[in-house]
Amino acid sequence: MIKKISNIISLIFNPLIMPTLGTILILYSNSIFSMIHQGTKNIIIGIIFIGTFLLPLSFVPLYKYYNLVFDINMKNRKDRIFPYLITLIMYLLTLFVTYRIPIKIVQLFILSVVIALSLNIILLFFWKISSHMIGIGGIIGLLAILILKYHINYLYVFIVFIVIAGILASARLFLQIHKPSEVYCGFFLGFLVVFILL
Repeated sequence: MIKKISNIISLIFNPLIMPTLGTILILYSNSIFSMIHQGTKNIIIGIIFIGTFLLPLSFVPLYKYYNLVFDINMKNRKDRIFPYLITLIMYLLTLFVTYRIPIKIVQLFILSVVIALSLNIILLFFWKISSHMIGIGGIIGLLAILILKYHINYLYVFIVFIVIAGILASARLFLQIHKPSEVYCGFFLGFLVVFILL
């Protein structure tokens, strides 16, 4: 039962959904960013959702079909390299498109996602850290910036995501996909890249 719940938590808070979630948090923050026309918001969120979630996810059946990944959970760090490189290409294309959108914070957020994924890929040649925790760490870094720099009233949202990060970390450890050091390092990598860049 706990294993099933851990798998569901890992699925819901998949790292691929985090760029879209972060963009929604920016554009619906009851701030200057919220003043953007609803149609424009929908286009921005749609572009980021397609580029950072749907396109990378659409390659998963091919990884299995061509035996590029032997375990869907990618417990082996070598299983992660090729899928992550394909995902990075999709993220770079999304970044290129977002640079045509004149909202600097969204551009910088997507750039931080690209940098975090690039660092993750480099680390994969030596060590496997948690991509789930990089994703949630990046969201918490974004929320910290929105609160501290833009004075957006996201304190309760911040607290909720801290709790979610703890639950997600516990799920990844329970599934024995990561060691504690891989979970902590993933979180801090995601947090610091987003926080420093923004």
